[in-house]
Amino acid sequence: MKAKIIVLFLFLGFVNHNIYSQKSMSELDSIKQKYDGLKVIALADLTANKFPFGEEKISVALHSIWKCNVLYLPSKKVMYTDKNDSTIIYQLSNGQDTIIAYNDSRDGYLTIKPMFDLYSLYLKDKNKDERDNEKLRNSNRRNLVKKYGEKYGSLIFQEKVIIGMTKNMCEESWGLPNSSRVVTSKSGSSEVCRYSKGTLVFVNGKVTKIVVQ
Repeated sequence: MKAKIIVLFLFLGFVNHNIYSQKSMSELDSIKQKYDGLKVIALADLTANKFPFGEEKISVALHSIWKCNVLYLPSKKVMYTDKNDSTIIYQLSNGQDTIIAYNDSRDGYLTIKPMFDLYSLYLKDKNKDERDNEKLRNSNRRNLVKKYGEKYGSLIFQEKVIIGMTKNMCEESWGLPNSSRVVTSKSGSSEVCRYSKGTLVFVNGKVTKIVVQ
């Protein structure tokens, strides 16, 4: 009877190990298809374990580029653990240093995301952001030209001011003034407005003098 129980336990352990191994291999194949041999980019300044695993740490700079190799190694070789299992790691190399990024989210270990991402996806997102920003800039320019005309709208879009602009135009171009005061003389009154980019003098609501800092 005892022999049968032992055999049963051994059989169940083998089945569980086999299922776990199949699951790990399936995950490994999936990750290899996505990352193996491709470039990844660091999305933050961080510190990583040097490969082979040990006490030495490597500083990873924001936006540094690394080549990724996906490996399945005994856990003891790539992290501090007493377990006799294996784990999937990302071995990243930049031609000078080789580091480890782990395929889990346990405290103390890096994951490929959000610390790293595929360089191709980063460029795709970056190009999309640039296109979106360009669309926004073009839209802002069109609105300014529609509101103030081609001459003044284009200058405001470039954050420039010229003689003859109204106070509203100048505020759209340079923002609100840091301070303003009214100066009265024999010839009349004027308003002196100080901006971060310079000082403007307004007479009858229009710029008559520009002093750029």
